[in-house]
Amino acid sequence: MKIVLDTNALLYALDRRIDVIGQAEALDESSVLFVLMPCLAEVRAKFPRKFPAVTAMLAGVAVLDAEGKPDDAILKWASAEGAAVVTNDGRLKQRLKKAGVRIITISRERRLRFA
Repeated sequence: MKIVLDTNALLYALDRRIDVIGQAEALDESSVLFVLMPCLAEVRAKFPRKFPAVTAMLAGVAVLDAEGKPDDAILKWASAEGAAVVTNDGRLKQRLKKAGVRIITISRERRLRFA
């Protein structure tokens, strides 16, 4: 299963020390994780102090070029690739649900689960 991580999930996982990469891989043994360049650019622009830690957390995760705003790029890519999206962003979740994209959230118990 292809899984793409959004900015919200990256920052949430970093702030709460959640192994979002390991948990995403545990959801499905065939998981392949991705992050889109607009998401990394957003972290670099809005949270420059966290950027090095986010990039370190993403070791081994494929970074893909994409155009547009992060949420738009995620929706477009996930729809085209049949990928699931890890996010806790309410607006993005609504858009993904409407488009029929699978959503994975981070629960209060700090675990990934399908929404």
